[in-house]
Amino acid sequence: MTISGVPAPPATFAGTVGAGQLSADLDGEPIQLVEVGNWYCDDFSYPVIHCFRDPAKLEARAASIDAVTAVDYVTVYDQTGFAGSYMHMSEDYTVLTLINWNDRISSLKGRNSQSGHF
Repeated sequence: MTISGVPAPPATFAGTVGAGQLSADLDGEPIQLVEVGNWYCDDFSYPVIHCFRDPAKLEARAASIDAVTAVDYVTVYDQTGFAGSYMHMSEDYTVLTLINWNDRISSLKGRNSQSGHF
């Protein structure tokens, strides 16, 4: 994924790492990367993807991050009409299969006046 015209998020939220260093957790417990697409997640702590069972917890986390920094991102949804599992993405993913989002994004919202290209 590429977010058009988006500068890299601050160093506290982004980094340049290989896919082998990418990891994910669900409510603080490690999960396989292929499970990411089944939950409510963000990559604001890249290369760690944080996922939650409860979308309200994800939104609380996103609000606290937005309060201290301006992170540009898009939100991708599993179902049309902005429904189903979703992920706030602020990083470029050349292989969405790694995080189980390949061929399943049915709707997306550009945040901070940005847009995504898949």
